[in-house]
Amino acid sequence: MLPFQGKIIIEKNRIVATETFPGSVLIINKGKSNEFINSWAYPGFVDSHGHVAALGSKLTELDLSKCSSDEECVEWSLLNPRFRGVWLTGRGWNEELWRDKIEPDLKLLDYYYPDIPVYFTRVDGHAAWVNSKALQIAGIDEYTKEPDGGMIVKDKSGNPTGVLIDNAMDLVKKFIPRYDKNQLKELILSACNNLSSFGLTQVHEMDLHPDNAGAFIELDNENKLPVKIKAYLSAQKDEWKNYDYTPSTYNNFSICGLKFYTDGALGSRGAALFDKYNDSDSRGMMLINESELFNKSKAGLEKGFHIATHAIGDKANSLVLKTYSKLIEEGIANKDSILRLEHAQTIRTEDLKYLKHKNIIISIQPVHCISDAPMAEKRLGDNCKYAYPWKSVLQSGGRIVAGSDFPIESHNPFIGIDAFVRRVPFNREDSFYPDERISREEALGAYCITPHKIFDEGFNYSDKLVGMEADLTILDKNFLEFDEKDISKTKAVVTVVNGKLIEN
Repeated sequence: MLPFQGKIIIEKNRIVATETFPGSVLIINKGKSNEFINSWAYPGFVDSHGHVAALGSKLTELDLSKCSSDEECVEWSLLNPRFRGVWLTGRGWNEELWRDKIEPDLKLLDYYYPDIPVYFTRVDGHAAWVNSKALQIAGIDEYTKEPDGGMIVKDKSGNPTGVLIDNAMDLVKKFIPRYDKNQLKELILSACNNLSSFGLTQVHEMDLHPDNAGAFIELDNENKLPVKIKAYLSAQKDEWKNYDYTPSTYNNFSICGLKFYTDGALGSRGAALFDKYNDSDSRGMMLINESELFNKSKAGLEKGFHIATHAIGDKANSLVLKTYSKLIEEGIANKDSILRLEHAQTIRTEDLKYLKHKNIIISIQPVHCISDAPMAEKRLGDNCKYAYPWKSVLQSGGRIVAGSDFPIESHNPFIGIDAFVRRVPFNREDSFYPDERISREEALGAYCITPHKIFDEGFNYSDKLVGMEADLTILDKNFLEFDEKDISKTKAVVTVVNGKLIEN
């Protein structure tokens, strides 16, 4: 694709004419002209995997992501306490970034919070660190049976350490008061305004509980959503079946799919692997089996939903790809069905053959690679060669859409493009498995061309932009002409959604 400079004429939320000339982007809509000097226009950037309300929560609640130890997490919570009811909550801790890299336990929390229940979510959302008061409220002790797909971490004496993994988190989380609708709407708006400031015109909301869909619909009916949101409803426990929602498009909000999970995360060793972890006598956990995923996906497809499935470990990715292939070959997934593989962090070479099916879309969050590379090396050892297989996916005929998994990682798309192109982990200088890098044109396409082609019905793209919906990202750089080391320094000058300009 070629970055565009020149005149863009918008009528009824669609680009009806353009005229190329160098030096600026001139947008004309409803008789008003806005010119942006030394800027370039691109189809609207899309973050294809995020959690909107959770980002709003991160922007307003206790953020532990910058802490370098468990002690610092507690110190920060004492200085910046955030409560939901009587519960002290926070998110973002990551023992891999701590000085001692030792998993936390409840003793420290108990010392400072003996009578207040504490629930701190790990950065990946797949583990929680709680205190004894929280365990007491939930009725968890040494005799508590672990739920399927979950782990209550225990010490050598069999006592819970305060770390809960995947489905075990729900044993405690269900006691924390939920946000009311007005609070939720405030979180959504806070997140959307922040997303727009990075040039994002559309985001895909993953794992939206149907209870919370009403808040998005109300904001949309009030014309308050500054970005477009495509939502995938929570479906692991068949939550969607208890509601009347069907695939629907409102204004800037739409419900289009269902979200499932096959395993946990690599950091918490919950990702399902064929081989044992390099640093643990474990192969992770499967959260669903093949027949369950097939039947749950079939039920959703028959109602017209698209399907998105979380898979991190190579065993989980293999299961999803086999299941998707079966759904296609049996005619359950038709030509318009979209089957998304979310994360796809480790895929064995022999499983890339399934990407011949064009219904299968690989949804990648490239910043996970440059953020987690040191941890991945510890967890996977030699099997890191199968991790973050971007070039392999494209060479196998796969189609990639890009996102960030915000708020777990930064939703700045230029950090994501930098990860795709250079693949240099934070605080390092050399590329991580450089053969899996992709070109800046391919990376750019994953953010602003491929998502529209796949998910936006009637998307018509040409280098002159004519015929597109008036969703544009105006940047301060021509992406094809500057040093790749400066990719992450790119700034969004203005975001255009339905022809409406939001200056950043």
